[in-house]
Amino acid sequence: KEIAVRKFTKDDVEVIGLDIPNAETVFNVGEKNEVEIVTDAKQAYPFALAYTYTTLTPVSAERCAVKIATKLTKAEASEGDTVPLQLTFENKQDKGQGMAVGVIGIPAGMRVPTDLKQLTDLREKGRIAYFETRGRELVLYWRSLAPNAKIELSVDLVCEVPGSYRGPASRGYLYYDADHKHWVQPLQVRIAPLAEAKRP
Repeated sequence: KEIAVRKFTKDDVEVIGLDIPNAETVFNVGEKNEVEIVTDAKQAYPFALAYTYTTLTPVSAERCAVKIATKLTKAEASEGDTVPLQLTFENKQDKGQGMAVGVIGIPAGMRVPTDLKQLTDLREKGRIAYFETRGRELVLYWRSLAPNAKIELSVDLVCEVPGSYRGPASRGYLYYDADHKHWVQPLQVRIAPLAEAKRP
């Protein structure tokens, strides 16, 4: 199937680029794609092939031993509201795992409460081993996972700035196998401003 053609002459001495229109419909992301480049030049012709793209949710690795799921309990809230984030972290295998990491992307306009009380309680109760906040991400750690373990947590987020927001994609992986991650779609929220009459 021919997808693009570029004519050139002997006077073309610079790099000859060939852009593929609507490349996302030509190449199947996450699958092996065979590409054939043909020229009728009378001599060997060097070429380089590159394909770059951006995506809101990267492709998950099949070999990833864990699975993560994130969900806000509501997609629309008001400035000052607290919205629970529901998190599920799962060991997909019938064997124990070592240290595991869950990175939750938080939409701009929302934040983890500054007192960190809820996260501290989760750590003290052994539901998580450690936590940290990094920019727009909440990072949770577990020292180990039992076979087929399924961890369910809820973490409150505060709606701080009105607007429509989308966070970075969340992911889960084993600490010592960071090349293989399970990704989920970014969290989205719309925060409505408080009515002027309700402001202090």
